[in-house]
Amino acid sequence: MQRWLHGWRALLLVMLALAGALQFATSRGGEGEEDRIDARATRSLLPTEAEIVGEESVGCGKFGPSCFITYFALPGRSAEARAAAVQEQAAARGWMLERSEDHGGAVTLDFIRGDLVADVVLWRDAARRCREHLLSECNTTVDHVEVGPRL
Repeated sequence: MQRWLHGWRALLLVMLALAGALQFATSRGGEGEEDRIDARATRSLLPTEAEIVGEESVGCGKFGPSCFITYFALPGRSAEARAAAVQEQAAARGWMLERSEDHGGAVTLDFIRGDLVADVVLWRDAARRCREHLLSECNTTVDHVEVGPRL
């Protein structure tokens, strides 16, 4: 009887170890992680010194049913310098610059990577803060990156 119990315990431990390894692989680098629409996708475009002001998952008409937005600040830099820093980081993380435009009041960068698209908006007179309960109104004052599915 004890032999039988010992065998089941060993089998259970092996099964738990395999389940844990599978969970780790799918959450920490499993196939498709690069194409997830979450903070990791938006932050992958940002230089490490970027200050995160706010983040939200929202519905996005231009990207389909959902996207993720990260509002950030890179203080002490011009819009052009911030654009260069974002482009450098994005390229290092596998994003391809599709378009860069200067709209006078803002510089916009459009990237693609796999099944994702990203729009970055860098305001010339960017605010550094955003009231959290009004994140959706920060699009016109705070630098941000928006990632969604490639249609």
